[in-house]
Amino acid sequence: MKMILFAAIVLVLVTEMPVSGQDTKPDFRKIKWGMSKAEVIELEECVADRGSSVMCYGNFPGFDKNEQGITYNFVNDRVYEAVWIFLKKHASANMYVENFNKVQRRLERKYGYDNVTKEEEGTSEAWVWHEGLYAGDFGNLGLHLMTGAVSAYAEWKLPSTTIVHVIRGDNFKVFHGIKYSCPVLSKEAEQERAKQESEQF
Repeated sequence: MKMILFAAIVLVLVTEMPVSGQDTKPDFRKIKWGMSKAEVIELEECVADRGSSVMCYGNFPGFDKNEQGITYNFVNDRVYEAVWIFLKKHASANMYVENFNKVQRRLERKYGYDNVTKEEEGTSEAWVWHEGLYAGDFGNLGLHLMTGAVSAYAEWKLPSTTIVHVIRGDNFKVFHGIKYSCPVLSKEAEQERAKQESEQF
């Protein structure tokens, strides 16, 4: 009887041990891609549940808590994407540029230089001009950003995560954010959206 009990305990312990080589590190903050919404809410300080997404507080260094937020998106109750948004409005257009560069430098320190869109070091390579008339006018970069004449984009491809840092403007409104996503589950989310759209007609 004792031998049977001992064998049962050993079996439970072996079952609960992580598989050799299995990656148990989080993909983003404390989150592993594929976690359920309930698991994400348990790990994060969430403030709103919108069905297929939840909104949580962020803590990016150099920004106040009320100046940022993270939206986790789900497909079939599995998290596949996190979008970190910087919300503060600025009276000076150039402050948006400064914030982008500040975030970009921190991302580069952690992940290295953008390994997709550029080869040179430095953040200026991230800027893309959409209006030939103003191209290269970095002295008024903030103004051109707000009107949509220029935007900035940087991307990193990691083993399990794609990271995109972007800032763009239109009609004097600016969006600045970082998107972290799982390539495999993102494809599933695209297929799910396409399926839902096809059911509308």
